[in-house]
Amino acid sequence: MEHSNVRELQDVVIRFSGDSGDGMQLTGTLFSDTSALLGNGTSTFPDYPAEIRAPQGTVAGVSGFQVHFGDHREINPGDYCDVLVAMNPAALKANRKWLKPGATVILDGDSITEDHLKKACFATLDPIAELQLDEYNVVIPDITSMTREALKETGLDNKAVTKCKNMFALGICFWLFDRPEEYALRYLDTKFAKKNPAVAEANKLAIKAGYNYAANTHQFANTYAVPAAPLEKGTYRSINGNVATAWGLMAAAEKVATGLITYAARDSEFDGRPIRKGEIMALENGKIVATGSDITKMTYRLARSMKKKDSQFITVISGAEVSEEDAEHTTELVQSKCGSSVEVSHIHGGQPVYYYMLSVE
Repeated sequence: MEHSNVRELQDVVIRFSGDSGDGMQLTGTLFSDTSALLGNGTSTFPDYPAEIRAPQGTVAGVSGFQVHFGDHREINPGDYCDVLVAMNPAALKANRKWLKPGATVILDGDSITEDHLKKACFATLDPIAELQLDEYNVVIPDITSMTREALKETGLDNKAVTKCKNMFALGICFWLFDRPEEYALRYLDTKFAKKNPAVAEANKLAIKAGYNYAANTHQFANTYAVPAAPLEKGTYRSINGNVATAWGLMAAAEKVATGLITYAARDSEFDGRPIRKGEIMALENGKIVATGSDITKMTYRLARSMKKKDSQFITVISGAEVSEEDAEHTTELVQSKCGSSVEVSHIHGGQPVYYYMLSVE
């Protein structure tokens, strides 16, 4: 559908907010993912309630998800929002202080009841006037009742239908910021279609209903376009947070060398060299560096072997059988033998079997 009054913006901060359980995290994630697929730079901030199982409808139980998207790389989720989607008065009250001057507020009109206002500790029955929002662009669609109307033929019970109201709000925002619905619809098929196709279909219908409502109402004077961010040529990889963390740990591990000082429990052969019972062994990443009878000497020899040109830190971790005095003496020797270019520190680990463990970074 064509948008008659389109304003182009460099960046926008939008905040989805409601009760914990209203699906604000999913709503924000789908909006941010859609924006990223369109080429916008994005930065997000999920905001969970601090209080566990706070009473429904209270300020303490408000959950949110903030999305900052723009025509350039976004490095933070933003402090104040251009658009606030509030599913109840508590969400409106909790986020009033984060509104930019003249911001757009979308509030579910069905939630403005005496009961909801009382739970959110409003003193009057007019939250707009009480929060001094007269200078803001406040839109109050009846999101809950329109969701129920749109899904009345789905066969779902009232509770399941009401849970889809977050997708109705998402549909409004898709239209408002000229976002396509296709990605979110495909995601819902992937997430729900196999286990509960009726729920998937209901959520998809809610998105479309919200989109059509926004397109046909006169409550929104403008829609907004945020161009894609410039993308440098190259090969890009899409990974999730868990994979990124794992790769980071692997990269860090390559920068850290580990060494062990221990003893031979019996006569044996290790790496092709004979080892006598009781002999002290210096091991670097599992390979023998030196053997001898002096624990301290083996320790500083191991440290010197492990130290590289770019090494900055050496940590000496003493075991259960090493006294504090011996550990301090050994640490001082390691420092003197390795020079002032590295910082040597000592930690009492108290580990069995290993007299010392060394970490070189």
